[in-house]
Order: sequence, then C-alpha cells, then structure tokens
Amino acid sequence: MSTVIGDMLGGFVNGCISPQIFERHLYSKTADYESELDKNTFDMLVYLDYGDENDVAHIRRLLGEEYPAKEYNDAYFQSAQDEEIKQAYALSQPDLTTLVIELKGIKSADQLHNVLKRALHLPEWFGHSWAAFEDLIDLSACKSITVNGYGDFYQQSPKDAMLLIWQLSKHKTKDCLLTVNN
Repeated sequence: MSTVIGDMLGGFVNGCISPQIFERHLYSKTADYESELDKNTFDMLVYLDYGDENDVAHIRRLLGEEYPAKEYNDAYFQSAQDEEIKQAYALSQPDLTTLVIELKGIKSADQLHNVLKRALHLPEWFGHSWAAFEDLIDLSACKSITVNGYGDFYQQSPKDAMLLIWQLSKHKTKDCLLTVNN
C-alpha cells in the first residue's frame, strides 16, 4: 500500500484526519484506493456516511487494529514529510481561537457534555464526565470563549452550570476573554 493512502487511513481511523478531509481525499483518488485496498474495506469506505458520527465510529473500530493509534498519532502527523499528509492533518485541526458554547435547550449534564464534545472537538471516546473533561480540555489556543444560554441551563442544572464556568475559567489562558450570557 502506498504511504499516502496508509497514512490517510491511519489518520482517519485514529481521528488525526477529519472524516470530511479523508472523504475528499478518498474521492479524489478513488482508483488508487480501489487498487490498493481489499474490496470489503474499499466498499465500506466508499459507502460510509462521513457526516454520521455513528458510522464513522463504527468504521474506526473495525479498522483500529490494522491502523493502531500508537503508530498513527498527532506526533506522527506533526512530523510528516509528505506535503499531502501535512496539509490534510493541518486542515483537520479545529480552530479554537473563538469558542462559542450554546446552552439553550440543554437540560442535563449528558446533553451538556455532548455540546462540549462538539464545540471542543473532543474524541469519540470522551467519557461524558467532569473528570474526563478535565483530562481532555485544552484551551491554550482560545482568545475568546462565549457561553450563551447560561441562565436557562443554570435553572435546569445549577451544579453543572457552575462546574462548566469553573472549568473554563480554570483552563483558559490569562489573555482569553470569557463571556457568559443569559
């Protein structure tokens, strides 16, 4: 298998290359993928709904042993020599300089953790707890954090509302502006 296709697959399977970037690459090089992958793997990748988190999580589990995280991780892609791989990795990294967290309609801690997972681009295996959030949160790139709908969420779950603001305050840099709106 070519290095680029192996690296793209390894990056996608381990979350270093986003589903959307991988899908674009797959369709721009369909003939290469088809000639280098077995028919089942190729068909799964071609027919995958890259916008469906469950489909993506399923294919990542299926291919995880073949493309291990210890080999295909952020350090590997940060030092990649191939320009195509470097660009795919760079495009897959979220821009967290301005973070907006929408709490309108959120009624439970589980719903809140789903919002945080999406807003902060946390991995699929994020454990939906404050301890897991504490382990994964990285706000070093943030210049501005805005929390909207805080008052309504506070009425539903005061403890989680306060923990959210405490965690954001604790982990943001001194140059990052935290704004909380009702």
